[in-house]
Amino acid sequence: MKKRILIGLACFALIFFVAGIYIVITINEATSTLDRLIVLHQVEILREHLLLQIRKVQSDLDLKNTRYARGVDQTVSDVRNMEQVSKKCITCHHAPEVEARLHEMENLIDSYKIALSRVLTVQGDVSRMEAEEDAAFKIGDELVGNVNHMIALANINLEKETGASLRSIRNTKYVLYILVAVEPLLSLALAYIFISGFTKPIRSLLDATRLLKGGNLDHRIEGLRNEFGELADSFNDMAGELKANMKKLSDSEIRYRMLFESAGDAIFIIDAEGSNRGRIIAANKAASEIHGYSADEIIGMNIGDLDTPESANGVPERIEKMLRGEWLKEEVSHRRKDGTIFPVEISAGLLELDGRKYILAFDRDITARKQAEEALRQSEEKFSKAFRASPDWITISMIDDGRYIEVNDAFEQISGYRRDEVIGRTAIELGIWVDPKERQEIVEAMKRDGVLRNREVHFRTKSGTVLTMLRSSDIIDYGETRCMISVTRDITERRNAEIMMQRAEQMKAVGEVAVGLAHEIKNPLAGIKSSIEVLHDETQCAKEDRDVLMMVIREIRRIELMLKDLLNFARPPKPQLIMMDVNSILDSVLELSVDASGVAQPGLTLVREFCEELPPTLADPMQMKQVFLNLVLNAIDAMHCEGTLRVGTNCDKDAQIIEITISDTGKGIDKGSMDKLFHPFFTTKPRGTGLGLAISKRLVEENGGTITVRTSPGDTTFSVKLPVRKSEENV
Repeated sequence: MKKRILIGLACFALIFFVAGIYIVITINEATSTLDRLIVLHQVEILREHLLLQIRKVQSDLDLKNTRYARGVDQTVSDVRNMEQVSKKCITCHHAPEVEARLHEMENLIDSYKIALSRVLTVQGDVSRMEAEEDAAFKIGDELVGNVNHMIALANINLEKETGASLRSIRNTKYVLYILVAVEPLLSLALAYIFISGFTKPIRSLLDATRLLKGGNLDHRIEGLRNEFGELADSFNDMAGELKANMKKLSDSEIRYRMLFESAGDAIFIIDAEGSNRGRIIAANKAASEIHGYSADEIIGMNIGDLDTPESANGVPERIEKMLRGEWLKEEVSHRRKDGTIFPVEISAGLLELDGRKYILAFDRDITARKQAEEALRQSEEKFSKAFRASPDWITISMIDDGRYIEVNDAFEQISGYRRDEVIGRTAIELGIWVDPKERQEIVEAMKRDGVLRNREVHFRTKSGTVLTMLRSSDIIDYGETRCMISVTRDITERRNAEIMMQRAEQMKAVGEVAVGLAHEIKNPLAGIKSSIEVLHDETQCAKEDRDVLMMVIREIRRIELMLKDLLNFARPPKPQLIMMDVNSILDSVLELSVDASGVAQPGLTLVREFCEELPPTLADPMQMKQVFLNLVLNAIDAMHCEGTLRVGTNCDKDAQIIEITISDTGKGIDKGSMDKLFHPFFTTKPRGTGLGLAISKRLVEENGGTITVRTSPGDTTFSVKLPVRKSEENV
């Protein structure tokens, strides 16, 4: 059958292909013929144009020496036009005999041009001029005759070509009409032949299908060939397979009955409709053994009779859910015949048999599982209590990316992050690690050794405070994920105490040096200063010498200021505590520094962000003014007097803390300088003493506060925090 279809399609394709080829060839031939006719017409027109140009030149020759004679320039122009038209005729493609005539014409035109040239150039000799004119006129007449002859031959050929082309086009039209009329009839004939070859085998297959639908599995189809024969064979095989499957289904039912009876879980088939809803109509052997009833006793009981009273109350609702199409999976309590109560897991759903609805239920005794779950729950409860109650920071995170899975209460208290802010996010995303390289080193050590003990790390809290901590970690399996449980202890206070001890020792040494320097340098320096000032005031002193002496005096004053700073740092005066308004202190500092005419710059912008409800506090206003002035001048210097200086105050009423922030838009502080920023004698200024920030920190701490700094390119902020104190008792 496939061959017949392919042959039929090939015939159709061949017919249409041949017809198409014929039509294309015919159209191409007609088009070529018409193109040739157009070319011949163009040649005829070109030759007539040439004839006109020749006659125009002849006319110029005839009118010469008359009162109607045209100018020499006009004659030369006409000759050139004649020559151009003749070249167009010669460049076209012609037959050999026409080519010969054209060359003859070209020679005549050359001769004609030479004769005309002599006619136009000969002057004075009348007899010779007349002879040249006669010769030129004869050549022109011969040329006119030659061109007329060529035009006549072209007209004859054109008439022949036109007649032949029209006859060919008319014959082609008749052939196309015949093709258009014959092809549909031929297509219908072929279609009838092929369709009749399909209908008879299909009818045989349809009859066999109806018999199979009626249950006659022994009927077979015979007498068909080709693909229909293969389809008939497949149909016969299908009927045989159906018969074999019917037998397999019967055998399968026997096997499933055996499985039903031998299953370890209790299996029930329960009536779901009518007045007997909930009645057990079938139960396996395991159902009888688990509940302590015999097979005859359990058949006919209501499923609620096997439940405890509390569970039996939910039987109608569970049946309604299953009737709505839900597959039920619940845990309930059953009661054995002897009254023992035990937990079971029910898995049940709707089952339809012979148009009636039943419930197929699987009941599994989960007593052992419940006992294991209870033991696990108690173990987890103990771990959870220890996890939550630990004063150390405990976290469970994925070892690969550090994503937090669980954190304890101490983590929330120490880090400042709530649990819902942390779970599902990584420490890198939260910015908890001060240096992410520390975490990478810990992960590599864990993967290599599987354990980590007492590793010093540095974490950043939500508020920005950096903590020094000791970390110990172990690898655990949390579900199917490989995780890391870590216990981290805050040792910041211990480290700060150690640093404070070191600084105290340094301060002690600095104090001793400062006192010694003050006594050894101050008095001699005062004598030198007085002597220089006396010399400076001498009237006989030259102006150049006076300028040098003034420079010496300024440097001596700078040394005195440095000694004063050194003494203030080594032995700061005791704070004179009085109630002060921080906003007022800042206003006076800004008036002195930013608003002063000597410091103000057009490129400097000052932004005040003061809290109007800022409470007064007990502190030394002169010392705090010194601190704020130092920070403001440092900020202006960092911006080179171009940028935005932002000074703000805020109050945390819950913590009773006043915060003063001074920010600049300078280039920031490099990481290497951050750790040494408050160290004495450390400075980045070319003429600085390195004591400004050290004294500021010492004065802030003397007033019970703290000073910190955070920096980035374009934003450096110093934060001073002072406690809100109302009386001396709070100090």
